[in-house]
Amino acid sequence: MLEYCRLENGNLTVEVVPERGGKTISIFDKLHKFELLFQRADFGTRAVDIGSPFGQGDASGFDDAFPGIDREQVMINGETVVYPDHGEVWSCRMDRIDFDDNCDKPYIVLAMDSRILPYHYEKKIQLTDSNEVTYSYLIQNTGTFAFPCLWACHCLVRYEEDMRLIYPEGVTEFQTVLNQEAYPPRYDYGRVPPRQMASMVKYYALGKVSRGYCGYDYPTQGMQCRFHYDSEKLPYLGFWLTAGGYQGDYNCALEPTNGYYDNIATARKNHACYSLMPGETFQFDFKVTLNPITF
Repeated sequence: MLEYCRLENGNLTVEVVPERGGKTISIFDKLHKFELLFQRADFGTRAVDIGSPFGQGDASGFDDAFPGIDREQVMINGETVVYPDHGEVWSCRMDRIDFDDNCDKPYIVLAMDSRILPYHYEKKIQLTDSNEVTYSYLIQNTGTFAFPCLWACHCLVRYEEDMRLIYPEGVTEFQTVLNQEAYPPRYDYGRVPPRQMASMVKYYALGKVSRGYCGYDYPTQGMQCRFHYDSEKLPYLGFWLTAGGYQGDYNCALEPTNGYYDNIATARKNHACYSLMPGETFQFDFKVTLNPITF
């Protein structure tokens, strides 16, 4: 049985599973009865281990993709290292090193040490306001050599046909990653494909974003979600959606990330690949807010 940890205040409940990389499986607004995350009825029934294909696991909730997104072989310090599908963290058991669910700002701190590279990975999840969840990350290179790495927010949210995508100011051009029929000449990047298209799409905002701000509007639900983060640390923005095209699922994910895009080889080619130096610590916060839409 998987262990579930719950953080709760007067407005929100957040459920976290340490055994699955500290995956957040629920961000629920109690006042408006609104669940943000995409959930699976069979969550926790599939066994996973490092190197498991992501589709074999639980493609739901909020995972961290690190140290990569695509499965690939990377030459590091004279040796070939296999970066797992969607990274290593999502499939690893994290140790609960601190937990307080009975204070003004409930929190949990989780940590793990990599089995494939010399790094320590730590995150603190805290209800920092009545409508806000803050994820604070610390990733430290504990070795003697640098290694390339991608961190991407893999937060699968609910799909609704009338939802609107909110991009950082100045984002007007996009580069597609998947060659899908869902990209007609006049594709509307502010909307999602309709349910009957049975499609999946993946694209990136072209180049760096100027502001760490994006999110979703859900008109039918009367709710909005916003992500706030440091665009110096996470300067690129991807978007994934399956409207029935992947495993029959309906979900999507705006994906702030530190690389451009999806694998180390492509990021290097684009001169947009981050390397974590020996002894270096990569730290950043990622905030999720839920609010009613003000019409």
